[in-house]
Amino acid sequence: MTKKIIRLLFVFAVILFAWGSIVTWLLDVWVGMFFILCAIFCFLIRKWKGFE
Repeated sequence: MTKKIIRLLFVFAVILFAWGSIVTWLLDVWVGMFFILCAIFCFLIRKWKGFE
């Protein structure tokens, strides 16, 4: 009985760890994309202002 509980807890911990890793990876990707977009946007504005 205790072995079953320990196994369940272990599986649960692994699932939680994997889910947390996926979520943090997605957050990192979104933050990175946001910064890249901001940089491109700033670059375009600077270029556009330079043309005027």
